[in-house]
Amino acid sequence: VCNVSEESLRAGESENRLTEKVDGFLKERGLRPSVKICSTVEEEAATFFETSEERQEYLLDFGLEETGLSKVVLEVSDLMNLDVFYTVGPQEARAWPIITGTIASEAAGKIHTDMEKGFIAADTIAYEDYVRHNGEKGARENGKYRVEGRDYVVQSGDVMHFKFNV
Repeated sequence: VCNVSEESLRAGESENRLTEKVDGFLKERGLRPSVKICSTVEEEAATFFETSEERQEYLLDFGLEETGLSKVVLEVSDLMNLDVFYTVGPQEARAWPIITGTIASEAAGKIHTDMEKGFIAADTIAYEDYVRHNGEKGARENGKYRVEGRDYVVQSGDVMHFKFNV
């Protein structure tokens, strides 16, 4: 992670002599380029805005689509081969980290071992479909709700409801 100035970020010049040195060092070792952030922008984005729309507008002023923290989390997750699936209920939504390539029955076991042992099926909606269609009901109405079996490879962002019997 390289911290760059607000002015550099706004001008779209997150590359400078120091970040180029860091990226050269990483490239020589076959590693990914650094993630460039501006700590001032990160702090302001995290503390000064009441709505996500205001925060997004602020980030766009710097030519950013997401915070640096989000970029770091995505990079670390990718490096560690981590994905996430969600469970959503009437009062709670929860993210569950899993290793990339995890099958549905193993994902159920992340919630409780009994769910893995008695796995029957997983009602599944892709995250993008869940958001686009305003939740489970809309996803069902638009044919985006599906039932997956034990060996289904969970995709990052899947919204899942597990059926099991013990």
